[in-house]
Amino acid sequence: MHDATSSVDNLLSSCMAFCGESNIPLLIGVQTSYGFSLESMDRVCLGDQGPDGQRTGLLGDYAKGLMAECKERSEAIEEIKEKMAHLVAAVDAMKLEQVRFRAALQLKMKDFVTAISSKRFELAMQATKDKIGLYTKFLEAHMKDTLFANSEDRARMLESVKAIGVMGDELRQTMEKKMPLLAGYAERCGHPVLATSEYQGGGKYLLDLCFQDKALCIDNPESQHIGCCCGAVPAAGSFSIPAEPDGRRLQAARSHSTSSPSSGMDLCAEAEVVGKERMDSLRAELNETEIGRRLLGDFEAKLAQYYPEYFGRCAPEIGRRLREDDSPSWFERIAMKAEEALGIKHQPKVQKLHCEPPTGKFQDPEGTEETMKTAFWSQTEVDTCDELRTSHDTEVKTQDLADVCSDFCGSESVPMLIGSVAFGFNKSAMDSVCVDSSMMKTDEPKVKQCLIEATAMNAVEVKVAAAAASLMSLESAKFFYEASVRAMIPEMRDIINAESQKRERYADVGAKVTNLEKVLNRTMKSVTGNSAAAISLETALLAMGEKAAEVQETLHTALADFTHFIQDCDELFTGKGAAEEYLLDMCSQTSLECVEEDVSRHVGCCCGYYPLLSVGKPYVSLQHTIPGISASELSDTDGKARVHEHDDFETHHPRRLQAEEDFSICGSAYRTALPLLQATEEKIKKLGQERLLQTHLAQLSEKYPGYAFCEAGLAVAAAGVAGAGTLGQIVESAEAEVQAAAAGVEAGLAEASAGVEAGVVAGVESGAVLLASKENETDSSAGALSSQLIGQAAVGVAVVAFLWAFVSQVRLPAPSAVGLAEPMLPGNAAREAAGP
Repeated sequence: MHDATSSVDNLLSSCMAFCGESNIPLLIGVQTSYGFSLESMDRVCLGDQGPDGQRTGLLGDYAKGLMAECKERSEAIEEIKEKMAHLVAAVDAMKLEQVRFRAALQLKMKDFVTAISSKRFELAMQATKDKIGLYTKFLEAHMKDTLFANSEDRARMLESVKAIGVMGDELRQTMEKKMPLLAGYAERCGHPVLATSEYQGGGKYLLDLCFQDKALCIDNPESQHIGCCCGAVPAAGSFSIPAEPDGRRLQAARSHSTSSPSSGMDLCAEAEVVGKERMDSLRAELNETEIGRRLLGDFEAKLAQYYPEYFGRCAPEIGRRLREDDSPSWFERIAMKAEEALGIKHQPKVQKLHCEPPTGKFQDPEGTEETMKTAFWSQTEVDTCDELRTSHDTEVKTQDLADVCSDFCGSESVPMLIGSVAFGFNKSAMDSVCVDSSMMKTDEPKVKQCLIEATAMNAVEVKVAAAAASLMSLESAKFFYEASVRAMIPEMRDIINAESQKRERYADVGAKVTNLEKVLNRTMKSVTGNSAAAISLETALLAMGEKAAEVQETLHTALADFTHFIQDCDELFTGKGAAEEYLLDMCSQTSLECVEEDVSRHVGCCCGYYPLLSVGKPYVSLQHTIPGISASELSDTDGKARVHEHDDFETHHPRRLQAEEDFSICGSAYRTALPLLQATEEKIKKLGQERLLQTHLAQLSEKYPGYAFCEAGLAVAAAGVAGAGTLGQIVESAEAEVQAAAAGVEAGLAEASAGVEAGVVAGVESGAVLLASKENETDSSAGALSSQLIGQAAVGVAVVAFLWAFVSQVRLPAPSAVGLAEPMLPGNAAREAAGP
């Protein structure tokens, strides 16, 4: 007898080769013991045909079109996943565009501070009567490319937000078409059904392995042949069989057969592929400047801290470091470094000013009165600006005050420094910039509406993250099912061997088929009915359907709000803190007069809240748009930081730390799914199928080069992560670049300052700065100043690059090729499915 059919092991190997690794091989007959005719084999594989034409057998109700129906349903899931991946990519790009926008703002403000700190600008301010007028025009000239409507930076920010709406709408349309196919998916496609081939004409369902004793063809009722048919679970990702009659697993056959679960789409890896070009471009742009590198490093480091399971997944030493309970949090570290970063020493000496923070009312466009309060911080009343000291006991510079202003405004607003250590303004003059001015609107009802609408897409993000988690869980359930099928084979071999010697060998011809069906049912119990693998798959399918339905429902309501948000909220509004503070009185420039006095000259700060910077934030307060004096960097222990008549400051003015968090769809999804992924991996390993995990990770890494995959339950460092290195190496390298580039930055700033100063001098000499008498000339001078400024930004220092693109999400593994038996006996061929 030919080696391929000489034992149960060899017969099973041939049957497995015919069925494929992910499917259930049903061996019908045993060498030298018993065989069956085609009619008997059809009873096992297709079942008995009832009066309604349907067949009911070992593999359930056979319906010729069921596999095609299940494949269509599965493809619907893949299409939804693809659209979700595009939405995730758009959200990630938008959040990095927010970082780039903030970097552009800081660069412009740094240039502005350099310009107003020059001696020549001081002379210009001394020469003009309308000081706030000149200051405002100069500020507008510097910021016009970033802040004003249709400016390049705002246009880019708006387009990135619009892209989210477009991708969200595409997902909505796809779900409207495809979600009906998910109804009843688990019931229809979550159990074993007869599998057939798809290539070379398709329809093959039965392999005639060999004849038993008489040389009769298989369709002869008296024949005794050994055959093989296959069961597949469509919802587990298998829709056909290779159906190679000679038992060889040809690559062509595998490519024609339905992909196993391993070749499915990984949503988060796909999102990275989709958005890679845009994300690489944004990172490169941010890395061109010191400020950009710092903000990018901060952004990615915070994500890694919020989601260590995901971003530190393949670099466990980073994940452990980020999770250390006894180490300070990101925000605690920022607070600890506040003095050094701001450069201003919190001085406990006796204060020289004795003022109360002023408060007032403003009537918005709808006629509603808004309370507008001025805030003091710990140094407001200590001394005049020129007497304040840095933490290194040096004189405070205008840039130090600008840094305080930036902390007061937070990451979602534009800091507006009004004044310098050389000149200042009274509150009335500051209000001409801060309250319903050419720079920003003051409209609290509209701001609240924008805040509500800004959260619309975050609600979608949260639901997409939940759906992504359910899809991860479904993938793991598929692999657990496949592992269970593989683990079933040795048990099937043992049972068939035992039964062939006991019951089947001497049973009557009519009883042999019934006995065989009982035997095969016993061997399949680990992957059918109430088995752990079957229940796990069904549960995951139902959960996936529920989460997808929630995404669809949320999209329906959120997109309308988000569309209105895009149309109505692309402008700057006066930012307010939780205690209704809109203006920070930083210090007095020349005297001990309080800021509300006409003769006073103070340095102030207000904020232009930009709603587009709130998109994607998981926490958006309807009560405040800036951290104000609750910012951790402006922390105060002696009660000097305050607003008027606000006794219980800490209760009503909470620290606004959570609002700084950025939400990660993939980070949240992986965190949610991780316990189940780990538990499923352990089950697979207990079945002795650990090779599935390793093979699947290798297949995913091949499909998504550069995207790190690792087991959910093991601390496996990803190998070959391009350009990664350790965090310490990255920081050390960056510090060297900073030092090397410092001279170039200083030179660039000096050049920018010189250009601005020259423009101011020209304006002074021509009398253009005397605004009261020569307004037209001043307009011309302001334009000249603006043209001198553009292009004078300092560029080129490195700070930190983190591991955003290189450490990622894990999935559970997939099949791999196994060696199969030698060719079958000549003339034996797979039979076509005749259908019911």
